[in-house]
Amino acid sequence: MKCFTTLKEVHNYQLDSSSLGAVLRVLRGEQEFADPAPYDPERQGRIWLLEATDTDETVSDVLGKPLTELSFDGVIHDEGDGCFLCLHAVASSVCHTLIVPDKSWLSPKWREHLTSQQ
Repeated sequence: MKCFTTLKEVHNYQLDSSSLGAVLRVLRGEQEFADPAPYDPERQGRIWLLEATDTDETVSDVLGKPLTELSFDGVIHDEGDGCFLCLHAVASSVCHTLIVPDKSWLSPKWREHLTSQQ
């Protein structure tokens, strides 16, 4: 899983166009929400991108549970970017965003769980 907190990080990491669009939109949204202060991932939550090499173990290392055991506070399937945008609140003002590309490598079990959370 890759964490993004700045536009520089996004531009330095090689993302396909659909993941790039989703990450940029979420990051810009966090920046606008924080305005006039800078985006603070510690106070607002982090932006995570699930990658093809990720497993239940890597998701659990970051979010505390395997993906299929997470109860998301919101899941949107963005048809334009072909990604699931998943909101996971961990405190009253901290909400992590998990971006999950809806690609052929996404396990059917994970896709079914994300779809059921919509």
